[in-house]
Amino acid sequence: MTQDQREAVIDLLLLSIYSDSHISLTEEEALERTIAELGWDSTYPKDLFIQTAAPRARAASDSNETTKAFIFDRAARFTTSPAQFQAYNFVHQVLSPDGVVAPERGFLSLLSNAFPPASP
Repeated sequence: MTQDQREAVIDLLLLSIYSDSHISLTEEEALERTIAELGWDSTYPKDLFIQTAAPRARAASDSNETTKAFIFDRAARFTTSPAQFQAYNFVHQVLSPDGVVAPERGFLSLLSNAFPPASP
């Protein structure tokens, strides 16, 4: 996974936890584990990136239009099937510990549909 893709996944993860208007403790713990699992390959500190990414995600969750635009923008960075699968799984593993409810299923569906046609 490239650094650009890691950053896109973090953006998507942060937005995903706002999809049902409820951030559970289990989601927060899964988010922390998943972000640690992603790794980081930048001179820009990961903690600072997350501090700026969280307000972007909250702003993107304000309306269906901004949410969709945010998802499509980030999903465009995943151009291969393996990268798309990995990104989707990272988001799913954050949403699934407390059960995936209808708004979260909608988010996952939108994410899946946002990926560009993939190369093998």
